[in-house]
Amino acid sequence: MLIHCRLLLVSILAAFSVDSRASDCLDPAIPHGTTQSTVQLATKIPSPYFYYRSFDDDFAILVAPQVVTNFLESASAKGNHDAEKLLAAVRKDMPLTQSIDLFRYVLADYYRFSFVQRMLVELLNQHKVSVFDAETGELQQSVALKIENLSRARSRTFYDSNRSVLLYSLDCVED
Repeated sequence: MLIHCRLLLVSILAAFSVDSRASDCLDPAIPHGTTQSTVQLATKIPSPYFYYRSFDDDFAILVAPQVVTNFLESASAKGNHDAEKLLAAVRKDMPLTQSIDLFRYVLADYYRFSFVQRMLVELLNQHKVSVFDAETGELQQSVALKIENLSRARSRTFYDSNRSVLLYSLDCVED
């Protein structure tokens, strides 16, 4: 039941997380169409860590506390108010004494959903996270990435080793 409630909440929040600033993300230099690649992952994450569970709880994205705070500090320095708010909440839990689900911050303020998703997408792209496979009990070496760059929208989908959606980001939709 908890998983179904979480899926419903995530679906609702995803509807409000699209960036419509086309000039920021629809880059004509990016080839039109679909591209696929492999993203290598960090193979060691210190414990305790932040984590973000997949919808089916089969996988979790693990992120070192310093990686999260560095990302949020950098985004805050650039004037990102969402990052400032999330950084303030994260700092209250630092130093971590146990691993913490990043979804906890989304539940506290649902406007953070979009930013947490984008942060994870960027950290995946930067190879700064690990992905834990609950079925095998092992960290994944890599994940698949599919980028769909259409005429009016761009999205990124990360897939786990079973080709299940791990993380999806609708980066922008042109007005």
